[in-house]
Amino acid sequence: LGVAHESAGNNEDARIAYQFGARFQTSFYGQLSAEKINYPTSKTLISREPVNNRVVKMLQREKVVRAAVLFHSAGIEPYAGWFLAHQAEKLDREELAALAQIAQTHGANFSTVKIAKQGTRQGDMILDYLYPIPDLATQNLPTKPEVTLSIIRQETEFRPQAVSHKGALGLMQVLPNTGEEIADDLGIRGPIKEVLLDQEYNVQIGSAYLQVLFEEFNGVNVLVYAAYNAGPGRLNGWLKTLGKPGESTHSIIDWIEHIPYSETRNYVMRVLESITVYQHRFSERISPIRISSLL
Repeated sequence: LGVAHESAGNNEDARIAYQFGARFQTSFYGQLSAEKINYPTSKTLISREPVNNRVVKMLQREKVVRAAVLFHSAGIEPYAGWFLAHQAEKLDREELAALAQIAQTHGANFSTVKIAKQGTRQGDMILDYLYPIPDLATQNLPTKPEVTLSIIRQETEFRPQAVSHKGALGLMQVLPNTGEEIADDLGIRGPIKEVLLDQEYNVQIGSAYLQVLFEEFNGVNVLVYAAYNAGPGRLNGWLKTLGKPGESTHSIIDWIEHIPYSETRNYVMRVLESITVYQHRFSERISPIRISSLL
């Protein structure tokens, strides 16, 4: 809307639109608006949510919470997430943070995100748990941790046993054929399904494949993320139709908006906005939002 007003010469309306959008700094267009007008970066991007240990202990005694912990321990992560998200419907912000902390303590990052998303629907956005940073992010990977985590968050919301209808497996939703090639290059042995459902191996293989795409598409971020979602073959077909993205921020955004698949269009935006959030979470300092540098 801001761009439309600006193009029409309605500078005051454009300023109002950008200022409104800039308040939503976890969203793609909100981040672009914030960068456009140098809007102050929200402290919530680096804040740490306080957790009341008394509330944690109280919730740990709840039957639903105990059942969810058992589901997680048994490897049935979706049920744990659904149970805890249902429990979250009844809770205030302090209780939401405590519940998410319980899930995170057990390594149940899928459940953590589910709880935090339920909180967001209720008006309590707790970024600590919406954008978890599990230990696997500290592995020595070929891609930056904020990129890897953003891909995982969009692919599966940190659900390690996820299996798609197309047969993609694990946290980063790697297809078995692709996984076998990359695993062989990395010297990882074993039945590929078991390998890809192992969190550490999945992230090693997924990030290595991501690096292959960075090399194949000359480091153009939006092309890499589109290829990871839709496949490099399909992306090459789109490039024949759409051409390559231009160098300006506006032309790259326009290219994203013309991606034929709505799923991939949405995917690219969600990954980019998550990278911005994770960059701030890792740096732990307030700095201007510069999402254009990620395009």
